[in-house]
Amino acid sequence: MKEIISPLDYDCLALTGDFRTCTFGEHSGATVATIDILAEVEQPKFAILGNHDSLAKVPAMESAGIRFLLNEHIMLRRGEAELCLIGIDDPNFYKTHNLERALDGVPSGAIKVLLSHAPQTHRIAEERGIDFLIAGHTHGGQICLPGGYVIMHDGSAPRRVLSGAWRDGNLQGYTSRGTGGSGLPVRLNCPAEVTLHTLRRG
Repeated sequence: MKEIISPLDYDCLALTGDFRTCTFGEHSGATVATIDILAEVEQPKFAILGNHDSLAKVPAMESAGIRFLLNEHIMLRRGEAELCLIGIDDPNFYKTHNLERALDGVPSGAIKVLLSHAPQTHRIAEERGIDFLIAGHTHGGQICLPGGYVIMHDGSAPRRVLSGAWRDGNLQGYTSRGTGGSGLPVRLNCPAEVTLHTLRRG
């Protein structure tokens, strides 16, 4: 992963959760591995929790320079331009996501980018005026038919938002295939990815 990220020109790194395979038990090994993988990333790193994560790993990862957005937001500025980066917790297993709280104090008219572990929050995000939603969770299907067609999913979100770029009304979104896997340690017709997003005003 270091070799993939290093050549890229980017302002920040967004991590949409699931920093380990298991959903319970000891997490320190996976936490240390995540910190090691990201150690050479010089730009700001922002993360949210997935359904395989717990608050227990947050202190160590934040001490290593990975800022978690726990139902909260941060304003990012470059010159005269600014962008509101919002992070919400997992809407699946823990169901601790709170977009209302995360949006509290966001300036009126701000460009809003939401990190949501799963894309199932797309409807409420569109209703609340989010401009761009970045999600993970689905692994893009992980085991897909040719062309990346997702075979199985949990029904929590429409198939059209489970992988890659999509749109819902005024909301644009992207669901990353991510770099890991769940269950079987295999991918089929669904390669892992690190995605570079370039944001432009319409």
